[in-house]
Formats: sequence, C-alpha cells, structure tokens
Amino acid sequence: MHHPEIKSFPTWSGLVPQGMMENFIGSLARVDFIVGFPGVDPEPYKTERAVKTDFPPVTEEYFELIDLIAAVRSARGHFTMVEVGAGYGRWLVQGAIALKRINPLPFLLVGVEAEPTHFEWLKTHMSDNGIDPDQHVLLRAAASATGEKVSFTVGNPSGWYGQAISTWDPSEFGATLATVPGVKLSDVLAPYGHIDLVDMDIQGVELDVVREAIDVIDEKVQRIHIGTHSREIESGLSELFRERGWVTVWEFPSMATVETDYGAVSFNDGVHSYLNPRFA
Repeated sequence: MHHPEIKSFPTWSGLVPQGMMENFIGSLARVDFIVGFPGVDPEPYKTERAVKTDFPPVTEEYFELIDLIAAVRSARGHFTMVEVGAGYGRWLVQGAIALKRINPLPFLLVGVEAEPTHFEWLKTHMSDNGIDPDQHVLLRAAASATGEKVSFTVGNPSGWYGQAISTWDPSEFGATLATVPGVKLSDVLAPYGHIDLVDMDIQGVELDVVREAIDVIDEKVQRIHIGTHSREIESGLSELFRERGWVTVWEFPSMATVETDYGAVSFNDGVHSYLNPRFA
C-alpha cells in the first residue's frame, strides 16, 4: 500500500546518461556525489541506460517525498522551496522536477549549505537537471540560532553527508573542522512572502534554529519537514508547533523502528512535519 500522494504521482521513465542515477520523481544525480559510501558500485552507471522507475521503497525518506509532492501539488501561482542543510540539493531539485511534471509554475529555490564541495555540487546538480543556479538563491553558510561564524565539519564529501556545527574531532569520518559563515533561518526566510516548503536536515541544531525563526515561519511557511536527531529536540519541536496551532503531519522518532501505515520503518533521523493552518 502506498500513500495517495505517491500513488497519484506518475513514475518516471527515460534514458539515464552515463554516470547518473535516476529516481521516481525524475531528477538525475551524479553517482560521483555518493561514490564514497560503502557498497556504492559505480560500475552499473558507466553506460547510458533506458529506465522505467517504480514507486519508492518505504523508508524514512518516503515521508519526505510525500511532503514534497503535497507541497508541489498545493502550490498556487508560484512555488518557493527552501532546503536548509541542502547537501547537493537533492530535495530542491526533486521539488523543481516534480513541479514541472504535475503543476508547472514559476519557482524559486533557496539552498543553504556550508560544506564547500557540497555547495559546489549543489550548483552542478541544478545545472545537470536544467535549472540555472544563478536564477535561484544559494547560501554557503551553516544555519544557526545566532547567525555568527561557527566551527563546522568539512570534507569527505562523497562518503558522508553528516557534516554539522561541531567542535569534536571528525577525523574518523575523513573530515576536518573549519570556520564557516552562519546564518539565522529568520534571515533566510525574510525576503519571501510565501514559502510552500521548508525542508531541513541540520544535524542536531534544528530546535534552536527553528525556535529563533518561529515567528517568521508562522507568518510565511505553509509546510515544514524536519530531520530530527534526539528525543529532546523532538519533544521541543512538538511543543513549539503545537503552541502555534500547526497541524502535525508526521512525528516519527530518531533511532527507532516504527510500524507506520505503510509498513515497519527503521528511522535513523526522525521525521517531524507540520502544516500551517493559516494557509489551509
């Protein structure tokens, strides 16, 4: 059984160029972006392939796809999406491609990413999918509650996407520490009148960052999807959005196996997703 947003989305088929990976939405990504992960074999991607995709497996990212498609489908007149902790912009690009396929509208993508190689890949990934990065807003910074410069893990870009604000030695992950610009989420969101979706994975600072920006989020954001990293954070987010009257879409805990409506799912990151009733 699949969620209605998944079932109603047309699976993608087409030719996949050499060196690229496909997905259900229809965006293409370079295998080089993840070739450092254990078990990733680049060999099958070395030739052009004709592919017909199927519905995605039910993992923690399944619920992110549901939120993405729902945000795209409900957009009216213009679509604005913000990805915080964007990596190579996987969710931004999927949002743009989904929009083109089921609800073609003008759109603006806003990406925030501090890891320098991932930031360059963000521009590459957009270009590979026919999106001009110069027409969108890309910030090389780490989201923080203060907006000040922070110590951040950088390096091992194709084998790790857990880079974060940190002071501990990340050498076991093939990374180092560097000082990078910080940015407050309220400042990221401030220039835009209406934001259809904020997608956030910022490795443990999500509660502080959201709390700082909650007034702006409440005013401008229709839907927010947050990857969570502790019970304390999850409890704080639940309380924060409940106090504001937001509708809970998903609240799944990190590091737990949950029996969902679509089967048992092992969550590494938790999933917290909320809908703003002022835009209902």
